[in-house]
Amino acid sequence: MESQSDVTPRMVVCLIAGRDAVERFPTLLKYLQLGLVDESIPTLRVVTQGEPLTTLQTGTMLLLQDRPLAWPLGRWSRRSFIADIARKLEAMNGNAPTIVHGLAPGTMDIASDVAIESGSELVFTVSSMKQIEDAASMRLLSRASALAPISPLLAEVLPPSVRSAKVVEIIPIGVHPMNQIAAFKNAQRAPVIVYAGPLSDNEELETLLRALKQVVSRHPNVLLFLLGKGPAEDHLRRMVESLEISDHVTFTGRLDDWRNVLDAADIFCIPRAQTVWREEPLAALAAGVCVVAAEGSLCDELVHERTALLFPQGSDAALAHCFLKLLGDTEFARMLAAAGQGHVRISNPPAQLVSKHIELYRRLARPHQTLAFSGDAVAGPK
Repeated sequence: MESQSDVTPRMVVCLIAGRDAVERFPTLLKYLQLGLVDESIPTLRVVTQGEPLTTLQTGTMLLLQDRPLAWPLGRWSRRSFIADIARKLEAMNGNAPTIVHGLAPGTMDIASDVAIESGSELVFTVSSMKQIEDAASMRLLSRASALAPISPLLAEVLPPSVRSAKVVEIIPIGVHPMNQIAAFKNAQRAPVIVYAGPLSDNEELETLLRALKQVVSRHPNVLLFLLGKGPAEDHLRRMVESLEISDHVTFTGRLDDWRNVLDAADIFCIPRAQTVWREEPLAALAAGVCVVAAEGSLCDELVHERTALLFPQGSDAALAHCFLKLLGDTEFARMLAAAGQGHVRISNPPAQLVSKHIELYRRLARPHQTLAFSGDAVAGPK
């Protein structure tokens, strides 16, 4: 006879995500939603922060969109929105337990309120240092039944007071690697460096442009593409002109299908340590592009001279040296790109992302489950 804990529990999952989650780790949303559909788990997808309703709508997936009203109706609008979510969850779940999952820092408060209103278990994805360092975020994290850090580093810095009496499960983002190595596959084409992300930090992108200036004197055909938009764009355009590298730099604006550009790239640059986890470095590794990154980013897959080249943040000379090393030794560059792609193929399969999330949900849904923190739960991938 099966014990009660061995029975796969019925459950309903409420995913709460906003534009920040869609921009920073879209494959998490894509694969997780597909996995929940495959498992026939009723799912309510709550869309916030004005994200267009263009996301997956199949299987048992329903969508709601937050449309906040201006003051003084904003508070009433929010309460009404949360109550609406709770009513829909109640209609979906019958007597089944409900899991509310806040997928990004910007949705933590609403996820917490929905969990309280609906009497649900609460899960947060931990994807930035600010979530751990900010007092308000810490209070919200403490309310959760489970935390799902994206990287081992984020799990390690969680204070004992936050992870006490809850499940902490590291769940890396999953990606599908390409079938070939993109880096330097065509010797007849000009080498291409790509930056993808917001144009919002003058300092980090100034470092990149000054490094490019040093590189073009030895590799006059090298090209840099800046994929993104932001408040620093006008300043950066003026700097490109003053450095006399306009023929080498292209501002593309924001591209919805920017990952397709990686197939024509040789080097992907992350000029500033990322304290907020973003998917771009992982996508570059999966495409077989050489990654050059500032030291200290949250992406654990970036290991110096094994999967990427790392340099001290703010040093345009060190960044230029990394570029020159790859441009001057394309055999080494392709070996590095292959190693990075191989690493994510083994360590970041989409199936693992899905299975770990669903097992976490089921663990919370099992009746009388003891939610005690286990040291093994935060042991990251070797």
